[in-house]
Amino acid sequence: MLRLRLIHVVSVVAPTFAAVLGGCPDNDSAPDPSPDAAATSDAAPTDGSPPDGAADAPVDDPIERVITLVLSSPDLPPQFVCLGGFRADERGEPTGDPVIAGGPFGIPDPSDPAKRKLTSGFPYGAVVKLPVRLHDAKFFDQFAAIGYVVDDVSPREFAGSGNDSETCKRAWPSARSVPGRKLVFKRGELHVGEAWVAGATGCEGPSTAPECGGGSNLQMASARLDLGTPSAYAGAGDLSLGIQVANFSAFSGFQSLDFYLQPVHVEGGAKVPDGAPIALAGGAAGLSRGRVAGATAGVHVASADTAETLLLASPHGSTPCVSGDGCKSVAVPVEPFRAGYAAPSGGATGAAWSGHQVFALFGKIPTATGETPASVLHLGIFEAELPTANP
Repeated sequence: MLRLRLIHVVSVVAPTFAAVLGGCPDNDSAPDPSPDAAATSDAAPTDGSPPDGAADAPVDDPIERVITLVLSSPDLPPQFVCLGGFRADERGEPTGDPVIAGGPFGIPDPSDPAKRKLTSGFPYGAVVKLPVRLHDAKFFDQFAAIGYVVDDVSPREFAGSGNDSETCKRAWPSARSVPGRKLVFKRGELHVGEAWVAGATGCEGPSTAPECGGGSNLQMASARLDLGTPSAYAGAGDLSLGIQVANFSAFSGFQSLDFYLQPVHVEGGAKVPDGAPIALAGGAAGLSRGRVAGATAGVHVASADTAETLLLASPHGSTPCVSGDGCKSVAVPVEPFRAGYAAPSGGATGAAWSGHQVFALFGKIPTATGETPASVLHLGIFEAELPTANP
């Protein structure tokens, strides 16, 4: 079942909440999507009941593809998410208005037993994972797909299983002419076995806020993720990790960056780098806004020191560093995202120090008196994998 999952909404120090939403278009020959919404925390439903639709999810409806959306545009209000299937032109590109639609998806109303009513859209900082199941294939193979975000929908209610979403069809004109509100796929472009990431970056309106980079520059950046096993691993330690980096920040200081993982250990009460920084992404020109590292970097880290590990964002060509005179790197502590924090609805966000992860950086460094990294700098972490289970 097509299930939207809000992995976590986090900043450098602490997350704000986590939730899971779901739905699934069926795979009949007629174009009638049947999303099935579920609302629960990442760990468990808040009321102790199974997610709506989870119990009757067919065993022959596996997850075939995955799209993860990072809402990294600071001036957008909470966004509702819709998925549309469009007729394709001779180039395979979507044309006209949606023939079928699923959604809208957003934050569920906990007082609604049916888990259909929505209280709001997903806020700035949300990382929303959209698994595409076998029964959703027509959105991408029979039609050309567009995922789009809008400020509001009416009614604020998920359309339900087996129903074409007229609400999302009505919302389409609000997103149609704004490139930063759409994730567009040609017919057949999203293949079975692939995972993609997309980030709504920049600001829709003009702005002097540093994180907006001048504003009037909203864009939807997307890339296919590397799901292969790294050919080599750098560093030392008992844990193996694959990391792929995405730069979704419009902040002028975060353009043309080289990224490194810096293992650190505590010695005499002080944090000391544990070996040289391990290169993650950069290349010939560094990683600028909207770019995703083309390959996953393999690293070895020591499990005993993971709580101190840092992500270093360094201006392209500069020497990565943790501190000291002339140090230009921004050091982001990774553990708050990896270890997990208790979410308001119960359970925890974050991921274990293992597997194949994507680090999506956005926001900015503190630039004003009283600003803390926790309020302005964000790091979204999610697994780059194609689940085979039927959760």
